[in-house]
Amino acid sequence: MTSEAPQDTLRRLDVSVLPLARFRPLATSQLIKVEQAAAAQGDQALADAARLLSHAVNLHLREEERDQPFGPAQVFLGVPLFEQTMLTSETGVRLTSAATELLAAAAHHTEHPALQARAADLLWTFGRDFQAGSVAVTQYVAWAQAVVGEDWMGAVDALTRAHTIAPALGRRQPAVETVRNAVVRHLDNPALGQTWAAERLMGLLLRDGDQAPAWAELATQYAQAAADSSAWFLANRYWQMAAAWHRKAGQPDESGRALVQAAETHVREGEQVFERTGRHLDMVPHLEQAIHQLRGVPGTRPRVFALRRELLTHQEYSVDELTRREYAVPVNHRLLDEVGTVLRGQPLKGALYRLGTLSWEEPVQKLRDDAEAAVRQFVVLHSIPQRQINAEGRTVVTSGAGESRVEQEMFTQQTLNYTVTALPVIQAARLALLEEHDVRTEDLLPILQACPIVQPDHLRSICTGLIDGLYGNFLAAAHTLVPQLEHALRELVDLMGGLTSRVDADGTQDAVDLGTLLRPGDQATLLEDALGPDFLFQLRGFLVERHGANFRNKIAHGLAGDREVHTYGQVAWHLMWQVVTGLAAADSEAGPATV
Repeated sequence: MTSEAPQDTLRRLDVSVLPLARFRPLATSQLIKVEQAAAAQGDQALADAARLLSHAVNLHLREEERDQPFGPAQVFLGVPLFEQTMLTSETGVRLTSAATELLAAAAHHTEHPALQARAADLLWTFGRDFQAGSVAVTQYVAWAQAVVGEDWMGAVDALTRAHTIAPALGRRQPAVETVRNAVVRHLDNPALGQTWAAERLMGLLLRDGDQAPAWAELATQYAQAAADSSAWFLANRYWQMAAAWHRKAGQPDESGRALVQAAETHVREGEQVFERTGRHLDMVPHLEQAIHQLRGVPGTRPRVFALRRELLTHQEYSVDELTRREYAVPVNHRLLDEVGTVLRGQPLKGALYRLGTLSWEEPVQKLRDDAEAAVRQFVVLHSIPQRQINAEGRTVVTSGAGESRVEQEMFTQQTLNYTVTALPVIQAARLALLEEHDVRTEDLLPILQACPIVQPDHLRSICTGLIDGLYGNFLAAAHTLVPQLEHALRELVDLMGGLTSRVDADGTQDAVDLGTLLRPGDQATLLEDALGPDFLFQLRGFLVERHGANFRNKIAHGLAGDREVHTYGQVAWHLMWQVVTGLAAADSEAGPATV
């Protein structure tokens, strides 16, 4: 910047023409135009000032954040307001001297409350200038008062930021009372009750410990008015706020009644939507939200039961409203030919071992790479919560976000791999073996006896399950082998020195469940050492993860129908074959056989 005084530059810039309503986007746009025009005319002082102010105005503010209201240091890279060399150090973020001078002039020597508030806030946040902090509170309140009629969101944001700064200046400072009075004054405006502005302002008072019973009454009035106009989302928020005020005042019964009314807004909204569309699918999420909101509210059990019955009815009918899509899965004939080549021409014992060494699971790293690529490619899709429903229309899986979404996608891809690769490989291998060999129980017993994790009193069960599956009876094989596979894995952990039981407070010792064995932890580390990370992840997704096949839980609780048991029974059968042959004494004539 040139040597012109900041006050003089601001006077020439004429900040009074900057809008108050929708200040951030509109003022930023105007300042950028001023910068461009000044630069074209060779007025560098004005261009520099407009550039700095446009960056100051455009910084995103998180109103209730105390420590980093404008974000972490990384977001300031390239922003000319800040010393760039400081952003990667541990000494904190610092304004440049030019920015400090200009912001001080804007805070103390202009007549524009929005610009004054933003400039003073930056000086307070990055310089702990207490005078600037006091100015920021005062001007945020003035800004809110000026725009409440045309920009109530901006007004509430301004009051929220003033409410965040004021206590940091000192609890006994007049700024605290100034903000409270401003909030109360705005709550006297009935128009704010037609938006969620009053609810946000009530939340500020609630956090301050205010116990005025009038706020519960006001929230109730706003909730009823919103319900009368079918503004259900708004009514729900105000009923919840009324419940919070009653709870604060030590009125649990009134609080409970308000929470019931909040939950009923979901039912009323769903009924309106269903009446309009006639789609049961549209009614389902509203009933689910109502049930969720009634949880923990005393005396609501009969109502929850009635809503649950209604939900089940709508879910049952909703299945017929789903769009059915079928996809052709290409068959990799080269892969299947290779499977047959591996098994054909082998003596029986070698063929049995080679059947167990066939590999079809995807490496964990490939699953992660593919999942991360899918999340990046379809950002919007993966940012929206999704759900899977079963044949009765009931939600069995909901999807999250972030790292959990990546792992969920990994299990989803893993499940798709069963259809594309695993089932064709297993079927081809099984048939190739039976083309040349008539396998009997006595052929398998030596292999199972050589496996250190197959206990004598489990030998016949495992052998029967493997024979059933080999000859295509996967219904019987699945019900036999899945619990035996869980026991075998527990034996493997025990063999490697891990704990497979826990002691309850009363001294009872229960075996750890399969989820504990397979999910990250001490037992899973031992299993990974023995079986490898790819195979362990396969077991985890197939047996216990909701976003995977979750086959162990489904079959144990009778949740899988015959078709699903037959399909996934093939995978369970081959997983057990892989485990027992892989750990059996390696005196087979078979060589490595990875396909």
